[in-house]
Amino acid sequence: MARTEELLNLLRTNSVSRYLFRHASNTYVSSLRTVLNELGFGDDLNWKRLGDAPFYGEETVIAVRQFGRRNNNYTDGATVNPALLLQMVHLSESRPGMELIRRAIDRNQMDMAFVPSDPNNFGTQQLIPILKALGIAFNDVPDGLRKYARQQGLSNLSGTRMTDALGRALLADLRELYGPDMTGDQSTDPDDTNPPITPPDPIEPKPVTELKVVHSDQYVLVSDGDSQVQFRKRDPQGVVNFGYHTVTNFVNDNRNQLIDAGVIPEGIEVIEAVSQNEGRMDGINTYDRGFVSLGVFQWTLGSGAGEGELPALLKKIKSTYPRTFRQFFQAYGLDVSDDTNTTYGYLTYENQVIVTKPDKDQFRVPEWAFRFWRAAQEADVQTIQVKHALARLRNFYWHRAYAANGYPLNELVTSSYGVALLLDNHVNRPAWVGSCIQVAMNQTQLPSDPIQWSSRDENQLLDQYLKVRTSYSENGYAPMTKANERALAMKAALNRGALSDQRGSFQVRQAEIRSYGIPPGGEVTAKSVAPPTPGVAPPEDFSQNDYPIIKMDLPPE
Repeated sequence: MARTEELLNLLRTNSVSRYLFRHASNTYVSSLRTVLNELGFGDDLNWKRLGDAPFYGEETVIAVRQFGRRNNNYTDGATVNPALLLQMVHLSESRPGMELIRRAIDRNQMDMAFVPSDPNNFGTQQLIPILKALGIAFNDVPDGLRKYARQQGLSNLSGTRMTDALGRALLADLRELYGPDMTGDQSTDPDDTNPPITPPDPIEPKPVTELKVVHSDQYVLVSDGDSQVQFRKRDPQGVVNFGYHTVTNFVNDNRNQLIDAGVIPEGIEVIEAVSQNEGRMDGINTYDRGFVSLGVFQWTLGSGAGEGELPALLKKIKSTYPRTFRQFFQAYGLDVSDDTNTTYGYLTYENQVIVTKPDKDQFRVPEWAFRFWRAAQEADVQTIQVKHALARLRNFYWHRAYAANGYPLNELVTSSYGVALLLDNHVNRPAWVGSCIQVAMNQTQLPSDPIQWSSRDENQLLDQYLKVRTSYSENGYAPMTKANERALAMKAALNRGALSDQRGSFQVRQAEIRSYGIPPGGEVTAKSVAPPTPGVAPPEDFSQNDYPIIKMDLPPE
């Protein structure tokens, strides 16, 4: 009942609309999907593939819509209203009472199982959510049973006792409110000729614990029998493989999966461009200050005893694709600490939090490098890498701490080309993005209010900013690494049309969603909503408190 309790908390705090809407991604969506699956809407949810993933995609939209139709609360499914959510809770809490009624009918024990006149009787308590789910307003259970009996035309019922006829009527009416594939409620009613079937749990793949490791002077080969990879050895310890899978190739082959996971089309293009200057999706090294560096932005465990960004990536994989996480991480004793947030955290290994340098050093070995590399071959993991990379914008683009001359970056730079440049800077030298833009603003003599800027004005600012960031430094740190070369990769994306330098071309809007269950040509598309001026509005679920400022994780010169 923990899932229904989470949903009840939303009702108690009047915050249903804040968390349950199309494209939302949070633990309440996971609870919603779990409850809807228990209520018989697993096929609509594509439960066998997606499980309790916390993303409110088109599958969830369809399941909410179908639930509303069965419960006379018609909705398009794009949001969950409080009345609909409360009905889900009532029906979820009705299931034990339904089973109790069935068993009592089969065993001719109705009077023993239910004593409506006794409010403390277990059976009586189970009737409360049933009556609520059927829309009966009542003062107590006997009152509710009397009203229901009158509705059904059942005579000579005082409401102080349950009968087989009353129990069968309750079951028949309730059955109409659940989905067609309700699980876990096998009917024992001899008159039910088509009882629901409980699908088996998916078979979890067995972890490969025995790896074959072959060393040579400069290389080490690791294989699990199906996949193998060659790492180059690096001093003082650790290995490296630059990877094979590029963001560009992944996007071309998996764009629909990315959009299903809530990655906006504009964001995909920005991450594609920035990734040219960073790692490949399965690129990994275990020799540098971060102990393990993986993926598009080379997320690490964190230097020294500090928190790292890699655990935050793994947490998103765990919440969105729990079965994939179990197979490639939890099966080997690896997990993320409970306090890991959107940006930073720690791993746990065999239920121990990995904090100290000796604890982190154990992950430098080829066996662990292989396991991270192997996980990064999976489309689920690669999808979350792209989504996590795009989420980095939330750490600075809308943050007042990065404001230049009093204006946040989302009001100053609104082209997809410009946003890509800022993100590229933030990945390499996160603390300096706002400062570099401010210096450039002061040197360009543009109108003080960016709402007056044209695309030409923004391009003038960006040209000057690119010059500033090549030499800008603070507190003894080296300037941005290969700033000019990195800028050329963004320029190349602009020249081939992947990015735009037109002001306002980057917009955080609702993405087109295609359900796994909808054939090509039958897509359901969410309408785009233009952001308010000035600048680029943040996503609907954005809260600055959820996204801390990213630290400069490198030593001064």
